[in-house]
Formats: sequence, C-alpha cells, structure tokens
Amino acid sequence: MVMCPGCGLILPSTEEQLDERDHASSACRQVYDQLSAYTLSLQDVDFPHQFAVDTYAAQHAGTNLKPITLTFALVGLYLACEHNYTGRQVQRAHMLLAKTPKQWPSFRLPDTKATLSVLDVLNAPERETKNRHAPTMGDLQGCCKVGNNMAKGGIKQNLSSFRNG
Repeated sequence: MVMCPGCGLILPSTEEQLDERDHASSACRQVYDQLSAYTLSLQDVDFPHQFAVDTYAAQHAGTNLKPITLTFALVGLYLACEHNYTGRQVQRAHMLLAKTPKQWPSFRLPDTKATLSVLDVLNAPERETKNRHAPTMGDLQGCCKVGNNMAKGGIKQNLSSFRNG
C-alpha cells in the first residue's frame, strides 16, 4: 500500500515511486490516467475532462508544481463553482489567461487533504446526465473549498487584473 502525498489516497501498489512533478504516488497517477482516458473518450462538447485536470492539479499542489498550473486549476474550479462554467468555458478562460503576460501568484498550501479523490470520481455511480463523470456541484464545492482556503480572494483579484490589464 502506498499513500499519495498530494491527495492522501491509499492504494495498493507494487512500486513506492512518487511522481515528484505531480506530487502524487504512481498508483494515484494511474487512476487519474484512467479517469482522463474516460473523460476524453466522452467527446462531450462541454468538455468535463477540464474539471478532472483542474481538480487533480489543485489536490496535488506541491513544491514542484509551477505557479501557473495551480493558478489555472484554482481559476477553473472558481469559475465552475461560482459562475457555473462548463469545462469548455473554463478551457477558453485558460486560453485567454495564457495570452496575458503575468507573474503567477504563489498560494499557501492547505494543511488538510481534500475528501474527494480521483478514485471517488472514477468509481462514482453512473449519473443520469450526459456528463456522468463530470463533478457534481457538491463535488466541485468540496474542491473549491480547498481552493478558497488557498486563495482567499486571490483568484478574484487575479481575474480582475486580467480583465483590467
């Protein structure tokens, strides 16, 4: 058994190697890769895959994660939670932000781990909607709570500076 340093998920694994770049256990990264394959296979116009990407990045923030990666993850989760953006809309917002030259902020990492893991999403019962594995608003709000603890308004401030700058 190995515990992921990013999200705290404990998974059976024959290797204890960590993915230092993603602050994750190899086993957790493999589960994320399975979820990614599934969400991309949906070929959904709302692009629920973006939620998986942003949530995983936010949950696995560590010292080796580039500030732009964490900023984009928190922005994506904020837009989804606070403004009901679809994954496609979040992806477009990321593209607009990427065109803006900026020194990306640093965030204080939370002391506690998120309660929802990539395995929970992968194993979620089939949903009635077309985005069966897109996070529900409850899932996103749990992830955003982690993001809000990290950002404390920094995301809103950074989004304002992008719009005004």
